[in-house]
Amino acid sequence: APPKQFSEALGNRIYQSAQGRLFLEHFHAICIVADSGFSLFKSKLTPGKYTFIDFWASWCGPCRSAIPHVKELHEKYGDKLDVFSVSVDENEKAWRKAMEKEQMAWQQFHLSGKDQLGKGVQAFFITTIPRLVLLDDKGDVICSTNSPDEVSDMLMSLLGE
Repeated sequence: APPKQFSEALGNRIYQSAQGRLFLEHFHAICIVADSGFSLFKSKLTPGKYTFIDFWASWCGPCRSAIPHVKELHEKYGDKLDVFSVSVDENEKAWRKAMEKEQMAWQQFHLSGKDQLGKGVQAFFITTIPRLVLLDDKGDVICSTNSPDEVSDMLMSLLGE
């Protein structure tokens, strides 16, 4: 079952799309591994705000190249956009070192182990990384891509600036 607190934070519209329902079904894989637990993640979600999730790994060159773009979006739309990064690194030390080096100032999560990785990958139909997922202010998946430019263009058309 999807985490009740998460679905309540975004409202019932997330259940209206197949991807939204699948996301909720498997979202607990992300929630369990948050450094400070699910309550911290829930406190960071803002109903009515867009949500951007970056799936990445420290060893992935294109992922590391996307981080400056993610940082730019975080800075530009911070008042209208919640940003989260989810690492699929098997090596936690490498993940933490990369976060420090890249100075990623937004909330970070780490999927570890085959069970968590499998659920996270299945939830967003991830076949490659980076995988950048944008949820609209109603909780619907409106973009899933590996191109930071696509997310940037979509946010510009939706939010201006």
